[in-house]
Amino acid sequence: MMKFIKPLALGILASQMISIAFASPAQVTTAQKIVDLTHLESDFNNNLKDLQSMYLNQAVTLVKQHTGHQTLTAQDNQAIERIIQVYNKNTTTISKSLDIKKIGTDIYLKNYSEEELKAYQKFLETPEGASIVQKIPMFSVVFNQEVAKYTQAINVQNSISQKTNTEVGQILATLPK
Repeated sequence: MMKFIKPLALGILASQMISIAFASPAQVTTAQKIVDLTHLESDFNNNLKDLQSMYLNQAVTLVKQHTGHQTLTAQDNQAIERIIQVYNKNTTTISKSLDIKKIGTDIYLKNYSEEELKAYQKFLETPEGASIVQKIPMFSVVFNQEVAKYTQAINVQNSISQKTNTEVGQILATLPK
């Protein structure tokens, strides 16, 4: 029995190495098709829209830290709106400078063979593949929420934020002012 396993394993390994060695480089048109089928550009734009709640939270935190107010005044709210406008302006400037389709295409070209991309394309063109691609953003949102929830629970349970702040404070205290 062992006589057959070793040659079989070597044969499988050799065939894998040969298929990798002779894999065709990915073609630009195939990589671009994958970028289109995965809706990479629209997902990126949707992610930018999702930044709004983060910007609001960050602006509120900054204003509260700066003013010491726990209850926001009308002036505080105006400042928050202006801060959000700055964030949005800068995000728009950066995002307009990005060619998301080219970035995605280049990543596929660098990391995949033509055969891999063709297989992926074939899958994405099925109803199941299209359905999965549509569900990936929701999966990511839910996954990130769950990770944040568990991270917060672990943080509270183990007083990690307090420990971190204490340790960082001790390190900073050793520095001259």
